[in-house]
Amino acid sequence: MSRSQDFPTGEGHKPYYSVSKYKTMKDCPYRYWLERVEKVWQRPAAWFAHGTAFHTAAEEFERSGRTLTLDQAQDAFRDAYVAGINEATSETPNMAYWFSSGHYKGAADVERRFEIGLEQVTGYLEYYSEVAPREVIWITPDGTPAIELAFDVEFGGIRVVGYIDQVPEVQPAIPKPKSKSKAAVAAYEKALAETAYKPIPRDLKSGSTPGDAFQLGTYSAALDVLYGLRADTGDYWMAGTQSRKAGPTRPYDLTDWTPEAVGAEFQWLDQEVRAERFDPTPGPQCRRCSVADSCDFSQV
Repeated sequence: MSRSQDFPTGEGHKPYYSVSKYKTMKDCPYRYWLERVEKVWQRPAAWFAHGTAFHTAAEEFERSGRTLTLDQAQDAFRDAYVAGINEATSETPNMAYWFSSGHYKGAADVERRFEIGLEQVTGYLEYYSEVAPREVIWITPDGTPAIELAFDVEFGGIRVVGYIDQVPEVQPAIPKPKSKSKAAVAAYEKALAETAYKPIPRDLKSGSTPGDAFQLGTYSAALDVLYGLRADTGDYWMAGTQSRKAGPTRPYDLTDWTPEAVGAEFQWLDQEVRAERFDPTPGPQCRRCSVADSCDFSQV
């Protein structure tokens, strides 16, 4: 995954925030402190390498102009997955200390997710090659394909950085006809043929749970600031499994997430961090907290 861009820091540059930092603070301020300030050891999990490897395969497929074969795309997943697992193992070689996924312990989950990831790569290629080939990647005004699109912008005076997985051109949802009359069907087909495809922010998910509107709203606001592109909707592309079909979620309404609204959220985050308000909020989320072993308040 091409997330090698270094966002400049240090003298002459503002500190920056991200959607990930915002979500961590919302989830538990003390976790933010342990992860982002103290930088304590974090429990590894196979799903981190799984997600990165899936994104890598999708990115390479898109950057090839969708000419990459299934074998080549799966090779990209294999290489990235092995690299991610090896990196995590070099720091925590004993997989007994890794997160479990259900009843799959660390080592078993590593093997399981390797196979799941290969299936998900197949689903990704099938979707964009057969199901929705017209959902092509938008090209920015400067000629950059909107894949792993980096942004470094300010909202309300707060610097926010990140990457948008992809910005595909998607046809807005068109209500299906309420009747099966020839006239109604013809009108529906005419609307399908004439409604233009529009670029929207899309985030890829290899897990089972999509994200929220704020994440997509931040991406939409960044596109607005950078390119004057206002996307009123966005979605999550769920990689699926044998029991769940791959494809996008319903469109998320992003009309309320203007640059000003997004800026207000990051202003709140900046105020909390500067005031060092890192109070713990233990609860069910502790079970998936990677720094729970360093937390005196964890309910694990």
